[in-house]
Amino acid sequence: MRFLVIDDDRLTRALLSDMLSPFGECDEAADADTGLRMILGADEHHHRYDVAFVDLIMPGAGGKDLLRALRSAEDEMGLAGSDGTKVVMITSSRDTRSCVQAFMLGCESYLTKPFSADQVEEKLREIGTLVSV
Repeated sequence: MRFLVIDDDRLTRALLSDMLSPFGECDEAADADTGLRMILGADEHHHRYDVAFVDLIMPGAGGKDLLRALRSAEDEMGLAGSDGTKVVMITSSRDTRSCVQAFMLGCESYLTKPFSADQVEEKLREIGTLVSV
């Protein structure tokens, strides 16, 4: 499985990458523009990311901007729905309106900071990328 962690906070990226490493390969991006380029570049080369964990609020383009652009590009490439990269929004905000907006834009789930390795694993199960045995 391939993961991409997109967050402007280096420590959050490192922590989440470490939590995801038992489940597959994990790459990191420090901003939304770089993350979007990485996802779209991987799609073009048929090495797509299964799941992107995207910080909702970042300097410049934020997580919702990335999600809007990603879903639009996936539609154009015929990767909409289950063929696209699944997105889990990560946020320290308790503002439910932002989360609702992210769901309306096409994210699969969200995770509130701080989070544990168990919560990350549960999110992977929730969105169908891990199957319980």
